Amino acid sequence: MDLLPDDHLEFLAGVRLSVPPVPITEFEQALVQELGGKGEVLARGLSPNPCWSTPARCAYQTHFQSLHLVVQLARPSLSEASVEELVVNLRNSGHGIAGIVTEPRVVAEFSEWLNVTRTPSSERALLEGLSQMRGKTHARYPALLPEFSTDRILCWPWIEGEPFRADLTSASPKLRAALVEAVLEQICVLGFVDGELDWSDVVALHGGRLAFRRISRAIAVPMGRNRFVLRYIASTLGENTADAARWLLELTGYRGSPQMKTRLVAVMSEVQPEFSGMRRILPPLAAFVGGWRALSNMGIERPLFLDYMHKSLVALADAQAAPGCVQEAQAAVIGTMLRNRFGDIVQGESIKEWVMASGMVALESLRYANRLAGEFRDEAISSRNPPDVTGHQTHLDRSFGYGMLTAILLVIFLVCLRWSYTVSVPWSTVLAVGVVVSAIAMFWSVSRMS
Repeated sequence: MDLLPDDHLEFLAGVRLSVPPVPITEFEQALVQELGGKGEVLARGLSPNPCWSTPARCAYQTHFQSLHLVVQLARPSLSEASVEELVVNLRNSGHGIAGIVTEPRVVAEFSEWLNVTRTPSSERALLEGLSQMRGKTHARYPALLPEFSTDRILCWPWIEGEPFRADLTSASPKLRAALVEAVLEQICVLGFVDGELDWSDVVALHGGRLAFRRISRAIAVPMGRNRFVLRYIASTLGENTADAARWLLELTGYRGSPQMKTRLVAVMSEVQPEFSGMRRILPPLAAFVGGWRALSNMGIERPLFLDYMHKSLVALADAQAAPGCVQEAQAAVIGTMLRNRFGDIVQGESIKEWVMASGMVALESLRYANRLAGEFRDEAISSRNPPDVTGHQTHLDRSFGYGMLTAILLVIFLVCLRWSYTVSVPWSTVLAVGVVVSAIAMFWSVSRMS
């Protein structure tokens, strides 16, 4: 049986499918214990059937006044003794791949996968962070309600929409392209990969946007490595295997020798055609699995986020999205990152710092013009020969004119910078061009003042 690099982990983690939901009476008791009177109110409107039930979480829908909410309870994590018992049972089962999935390395990966949700406070911190990012991502995420949330109980409004089916081919090409963008957005903008992503928890909204009803198991992308994701994707889709191998090694955190990179390139070239013939998959995206399997074949340790990043990309590739959808999604994510960066600059304390710094530039420019005028006057007075009043006056007028031009360009620069993020296309593009042009013209004007 030819396995993908994470198939053994998925087999071991499949125990989550058989976990029964928390009984509704026990769920109600937990609400009252955590939230007191507010918990009693939420408990009265609980639906009889759960929204989802996994080893780590169980959730029910409820009603509060006119709000349709979802309340999620964190369950105790599997203990080390339970994991050891599971491994022993698998070894004794005689299953065909029991020997593979019970290897120490695989069991360690499984334990790491379990530990992602071991601390409920981390999930609350993530949802609070996503609430602050609202409007800065194309996809929508749960908006946590702090007054109904603790570390153990989390509550947010239920997101209405048309759920995706497990078979992504049933979705329209536009929605599949939006899903590719959302997955890349999670990695590059939000800095995590969902290690238990269920496509039925992704819903289509009006206008072609998507929403995630929950984040099941957020695996953090290590700080600094998210910038390598887009480079790795660009190199892979551009069929630049050498660069793809370089960025793939960066994503693993492995600092190998040039010989190791050369060997990885060779293994990637061997594995990719083999995989392309095994599944109906677009050839450019087959290269992702080529690199993924090459790491596994070479025994290079793969971070958990990297396995699940590739897993999601392969699932999207199997959906037969348009050949250029990943490139388009990559460009859209870069645009989102740039808009967020400009937004951070022109909002809050940052805009005050920019205005203060720009004002100091304008003031310094006027001071420089006055200093030049004073020097011209002193030279005219101290010179034995009659001063060339006309030439000096022309130079002074020119310096003053450039000073005024600099001030005008500064105003144009600040106005374009402030509003380019808030207006819609095509005006946002026009204002962005205005930012660049006015900045270049302002520096040119200052240089001409001398």
